[in-house]
Amino acid sequence: MGIAVPKQIAIAGFGNYEVAEICVPPLTTVNPFPDKIGRRTAAVVASLLGLEETDSLLGSEITTELLVRASTMS
Repeated sequence: MGIAVPKQIAIAGFGNYEVAEICVPPLTTVNPFPDKIGRRTAAVVASLLGLEETDSLLGSEITTELLVRASTMS
């Protein structure tokens, strides 16, 4: 296609899969911490089913991490 990354266009992804590090150039990604999302979801479901008291989890935030790699550096 003839488009130079990151000179002409910056590219970022979501998910921080291992392949992001071995791309050429390495891909900038957002790490959403899926394990934390899964644990939080399970706790909320348990609370809704009356199995656990976790009302404080409703409306709480899970932080993400931006992993800046060469695909966005020019």
